Order: sequence, then C-alpha cells, then structure tokens
Amino acid sequence: YDSLGKPINWEVPKRCLTIGKVIGKGHFGKVHRAVMKTKSGNRIVAVKMLKDNVDAVHMKDFLAELELMKSLAPHPNIVCLLGCCTKGDSSYIIVEYCSLGNLLDFLRKSQGNRIYSNLAGGSLTLTCRDLLSFMWQTARGMSYLASLKLVHRDLAARNILMDKGNVCKIADFGLARDIYQENQYLKTTEGELPLRWMAYESIFKGITTIESDVWSFGVLMWEVVTLGANPYPGMTREQLISNLHLGYRMPRPDYCSEELYAVIWECWQLDPTVRPTFSMLCRTLNRMLSAEKILIDLSTFDSEYVNSTNKDDGEKSPTTPLVSPNPTA
Repeated sequence: YDSLGKPINWEVPKRCLTIGKVIGKGHFGKVHRAVMKTKSGNRIVAVKMLKDNVDAVHMKDFLAELELMKSLAPHPNIVCLLGCCTKGDSSYIIVEYCSLGNLLDFLRKSQGNRIYSNLAGGSLTLTCRDLLSFMWQTARGMSYLASLKLVHRDLAARNILMDKGNVCKIADFGLARDIYQENQYLKTTEGELPLRWMAYESIFKGITTIESDVWSFGVLMWEVVTLGANPYPGMTREQLISNLHLGYRMPRPDYCSEELYAVIWECWQLDPTVRPTFSMLCRTLNRMLSAEKILIDLSTFDSEYVNSTNKDDGEKSPTTPLVSPNPTA
C-alpha cells in the first residue's frame, strides 16, 4: 500500500474470484456479486465487466473508469476500488459490495407500497434526519471529487450505493449510464444521456462541469425528498426540454420545507457560477442536520401522488406552472 492507503499493485488473478449472480446490467456492461479470495479470507465483492463482443470505444471507456478509480484515495462516501483483472480476454473492475443496494430502490422500499413491493420486498421507516443524512453524505463524496477537479456526469439516486449503517457511497464513474435503468437515458449519436438529471447547459450546450454536477445533485435531493419519484413527473422528454427552455423548475412538494427547497432551487440556477459549491452544500446540510428541525414532514407524505408520477411514464401533460418562484425572493 502507498501513503494514501491504496494498493501498489491492483491486479488480481482471476482464479481468486468466484463469480456469482448478476446484480446489474445494461446494453454493454454488467455487475456480478462475487467472492474474492484474499490473504485474510474470503470477501464478498462486486465485479463490473463488459459483455462479450463490445467495441473498442466501450473498452476504452471501461479502462478509463478503472484508471480514474485508481487515482482516488479511500473516502467513506465513494465506492472503493479493490482491484482489477486486465490480463486475458476480458477485463474486470472489482469494487466493494454494498449490501443495501442503490439509494433509489432504498427510498422506494421505504414507501412499503404495492408499486415497489415486488422490486424492494417490504418496507422500512425513514426519518427526516435519515433523508438529510443521505443528501449530506452524497455532497461530502462529491466535494471530494470536485476537489480533484473530477466531474461525475451521472449523479442520480440510482448511482448512489447503500451500505450497512445507511452509509451512502457514490458509484459508477462512467459505466453507470450503461448499467442502470436504460429508459432514463436519451439516446444520441454519442451514446445515452440521463436527461432528467442534466443541467440546462448540458442539455442545450453540451457543457458538463462540476457546476452541472451541482444541478444533478439538486435533482437527487428532490428524489430523496419524494422517496424516489421520477423527476419532472408527468412530462415526456420532449416536454421537459421545452419547459426547461422556458424557465421551468420542479416545484416544492407540500411536505418539504421552504428552507430545504431553497437549497434545492439554488442548485438549479441558470447561471452555473452562482450555484452553491459542494463544500457549501456540505456545510448547509450539516447545519440542517445539527438543528434537528423537521424539514421534510413525512407524516404528510403523499405516496399516491408519488406513485402516480412513476406509473404514467411521463405521457400526460404537465399540470404544474411553468416557472416555480424563487423561494428566497
């Protein structure tokens, strides 16, 4: 190990891996649960790999993700790279296994309703403090990435993994758009884009920056507040593009305080330079956690509203006003 706690040699012999069931997949890649033999015993891990017969472009992206993960020091809110297999016909990225799945499914499971019961298998109770903690932990991980001048480009609840103790870990630095929820991505000649999480300048100008990650974080906060609703409910992707161009922002849910919604809204400022930084968001959310105020009143949470926004797949016309007012005005 080096001075940052990273292995000097990342390569793991494939004979040390027992590949198990698929736990995520997409057009070009998949993730398996696996057991890795180590000097200290067996360890459950997640192994990311490309499907057979992928082209050179996807292989290049896969190896670029591996090199990026090698550059990261261990962080409590970033999924940890454990090793890789790059010798032979197929390459693997080996990361820590997060036992509670992704944040999106975790949030939906907490509703304990019939729409997600098959997907998540039961209910669990989350508090306002839990939800604020998920936001704060994600902001802390993103603050670390931003300090390294790294842009995630696909920040969303589906790409935050949950480990025991309700610890949030940012995952998927590149392959995420291929592995999870293919229907959430806008197909283009350059691949697939997670349209509902993208910043204005990313959609209309093709610009992706740390500031556009902040916009996506605002959408993630909205996902957390709504316990996993699909962003821009009731809108087709075409309507979303048109309405964003006209200044639309998702309005405040009734059970979300104006104080918390103001933070979400600031992430959606049209001018990227006036959005809060991730370090600012960390401080704000930490202060909210410490205050122990009820900023999300889950006792009045309307699961029927959230369910309807996920059922109709965005084909009905939007019924919300085009422009939500600036809560700080």
